[in-house]
Amino acid sequence: MTYQVNEEYRERVPTATVRVRTTMERIPDDLGRIYQQVFSCLNESGAAPGGAPFARYHEMTETDIDMEAGVPVSPDVTGNEDVSASELPGGPVAVVWYEGPYGEEMGAAYAAIEQWMSEHQRTPAGGPWEVYWTDPDETSPEDYRTEIIWPLREA
Repeated sequence: MTYQVNEEYRERVPTATVRVRTTMERIPDDLGRIYQQVFSCLNESGAAPGGAPFARYHEMTETDIDMEAGVPVSPDVTGNEDVSASELPGGPVAVVWYEGPYGEEMGAAYAAIEQWMSEHQRTPAGGPWEVYWTDPDETSPEDYRTEIIWPLREA
């Protein structure tokens, strides 16, 4: 499959998140637990999510992953003992859309962004994140829509 990579400018987005160290195998379970914590915190505070859930990958090694997941919120959401106020960075980003099941198949979309960055002499300005635009409880895996966003250093 061919992926179209676009460069866009994004504003900073305040978020409510939980950050964990995990492994590739544990990501699905960790995301389920994290989203439950985040939505519980928002319900307790009377806040509502301001957008689709996401997961940001700050660092990946062969043995573990530094991952932060949550949802966009209004700037006045402060979190609780489990959930932190955070933000997705603003500035230039490389964006690609992936359609299909989560997992190894997504690697080609990430490779397309990495190739685009190399061809355009662009470097990352932090870890990428995935925005999950479809609900896995309501959508079959082949119809999942995921936006992959990778922040870029200013040109």
